[in-house]
Amino acid sequence: MKLLFTGSPRAGKTTFCQQIQQPVYNTDSLLPMEWSEHSQKVSELFDSTLPSWTVEGTAIPRALRKWLLRNHDDKTKKPCDMLVWLQNIEELTPGQLSMARGNLTILKDLLPELYKRKVRIVWEVPEDYITAVIDQDI
Repeated sequence: MKLLFTGSPRAGKTTFCQQIQQPVYNTDSLLPMEWSEHSQKVSELFDSTLPSWTVEGTAIPRALRKWLLRNHDDKTKKPCDMLVWLQNIEELTPGQLSMARGNLTILKDLLPELYKRKVRIVWEVPEDYITAVIDQDI
């Protein structure tokens, strides 16, 4: 199975993925890199020919956006089988909270296309929470 784990900073993505028995790529391992180049490199991981893999990190929403743009014409392709969002809203700095909001905003825009491509989406929190995080000051 091809899995993507993303979410807010400090949500436990890396810790959780250490238990997965298949190749795991951590997006932070590609740093330091300029933001755009970083998300491009991460998006290229989604094209792996391995039958199963996991990619985890906060760069995934931006990488998904790039992958979908690159594969816009082939609606039969999907970037992964499952996307998992892990959320931590406790003990986040203002910068970390801003990153979480930005990633949720990107994912909110991508959800219709991901659903069309039959990507299973798993939220650690109810989906209506996404709008609350994006639209409110916490």
